[in-house]
Amino acid sequence: VNNLFSNIPVRKKFLASDQAEANKISNLMYRFAIANEDKSIIFMRDGREIFSTNKNQTLIDDLNTLFGNEYSKNALKIESELGDYKLHGYISNVNYYKGNRSQQYIFVNRRYIEHPELTSTIEAAYHALIPSARFPAFQLFIETDPKNIDINLSPNKQKIKFHFSDDL
Repeated sequence: VNNLFSNIPVRKKFLASDQAEANKISNLMYRFAIANEDKSIIFMRDGREIFSTNKNQTLIDDLNTLFGNEYSKNALKIESELGDYKLHGYISNVNYYKGNRSQQYIFVNRRYIEHPELTSTIEAAYHALIPSARFPAFQLFIETDPKNIDINLSPNKQKIKFHFSDDL
């Protein structure tokens, strides 16, 4: 993308540094790649390939491409169903952790979300198992009927609220 704001210079003043904007794009591309294992995605930055996923690969193959063999060999597969909610994905075992939350992804109905309460709950389960100030990695997918969630909590629709039925 070149000269994106050339005709709308007022928007240019809201841009962060080139590095900060590039990092935002990288984060977005990782989300796209994880959420769309059925699509091949090639992400290039400054003329070099950052990653390339293949639609014929499984999710764990894509995670290996994105995060490396060390993660994929320490990732635990998760599959569960409770009431109107289905959960699947991967979470790191206690031998793999990060100094930041860069490998923590939650998707609801294939939409990336930020859910601090859920993230805190997962991290609390690891509290005594991994070193302090370290974080587990996870890529979790929750599937449910759209009536069970409220996505109108923030303009970007990344914050949601779950509506749990009495039968859970």
